[in-house]
Amino acid sequence: MKKYEGYLICTDMDGTLLNDKHVISEENKEAILHFMDEGGLFTVATGRTPKAIAPIFNDFLPNSPIITHNGAAVYDLKGDKYLSVESLDQGAIEVLEYVEKNFDTTGFEVYDRSDIYFYKVNEFIRWHAGVENLDITLSDYREIPMPWTKAMFVQAAEQTNELRNHLMKTPYWEKYSFIRSDAIFLEILSPKATKGNALVKLKQMMPDKIHTTIAIGDNENDISLLGASDISFAVENAIDDLKAVAKSITVRNTEHALLRVIQSI
Repeated sequence: MKKYEGYLICTDMDGTLLNDKHVISEENKEAILHFMDEGGLFTVATGRTPKAIAPIFNDFLPNSPIITHNGAAVYDLKGDKYLSVESLDQGAIEVLEYVEKNFDTTGFEVYDRSDIYFYKVNEFIRWHAGVENLDITLSDYREIPMPWTKAMFVQAAEQTNELRNHLMKTPYWEKYSFIRSDAIFLEILSPKATKGNALVKLKQMMPDKIHTTIAIGDNENDISLLGASDISFAVENAIDDLKAVAKSITVRNTEHALLRVIQSI
C-alpha cells in the first residue's frame, strides 16, 4: 500500500493553492505530484469554470474530478464532462433585475456549463477578466438561456457588504445561496450548490478509494468545504470566519501551503 492511498486533498485555488501571481508554486507542484505518485487523490474546489481551471494545470492534472462553479458542479477534466450539476432556477433572473434596479454600479457575470457572460462591465469585472484571461462577452442576462450554474455580482468591496446586507432583508435570501467568494464578489447559487455538498458527492462517487478527506481554503465560500471534510486547514491569510471552523491553520498561500499540508499527513 502506498503512503497516501485513501486520502483525498481538496483545495481552494485563489488565495490558497495559487500564490499572489495566480500560479502554482514549484514547491506546491512537486509536493502534489509526490502525493499523487504515492497513491493520494488530489482535486480543487473553486468558483472558476473548467475552461478557466485548465490553463493553471498546463503540465499535470488533478487525478480526481474537480469541484467547479463554487460547488454547483463536479467535473471530470480528463473525460471533459460534468458528473453533477446543481443549477439556478428561472427565478434567479428576478434577483438580477432587483439588484440592477437598486445597485446601478454593480456588474454581473452569468455562468452556464460552458461560458461566462458579462453585463454592465465595470473596472472590477475588467480586473477579474484580466486575472483569469477571460474573454468579455457582453450579453443581456435576460437573453441568456437557462440553466445557469451561478451568477455573480461584482463591485467595490464596501458595496459588496451593502448589497449583501440589503439582500438579507429580501425573500430571495431564503430561496438562494448568496456567497461572498472575494471582497468584490457576491455569488448567487442554488441552495444545494456548496463546495461542501460537492465534496460529499465526490466521496460518494469513489467510496472504495477514499477513507479521509482533507480540505484547505481561505474564504467564506470554503466554510462548507472545511465542514464536510475529515481534516481541515485554513491558510494564514484566510478570513477569521474560516479560521474559526478550521481544525488547523497553516502558512499563507504565498508560503507553499499545500506543501506544508502534505508534509503534515
